[in-house]
Amino acid sequence: IYAVTLNVTDAEGHFTTDTVVITVRDTTPPLVDAGNYGAIVENSPVNLDASGSHDNVAIADYQWDFGDGTFENSTIPSVVHTYTKPGVYMV
Repeated sequence: IYAVTLNVTDAEGHFTTDTVVITVRDTTPPLVDAGNYGAIVENSPVNLDASGSHDNVAIADYQWDFGDGTFENSTIPSVVHTYTKPGVYMV
């Protein structure tokens, strides 16, 4: 947020001031990196880590879709998930 002030003076030396507040919004999306994982064993917990993700301001929330119909929201980049059925899952 910026306060911009304008002072205007006439030829007689009289002046007045006006101030306007300008809000600059961040439009840069975060860079997402969910990591790289190979094969895992079913019913074994896997640590998923998005700490390679970054933003020019700050990441406020990580929303995980595990590809098996389950989801998790977190404020930290790491979560643990267990896949109970064999298959290929897009995270």
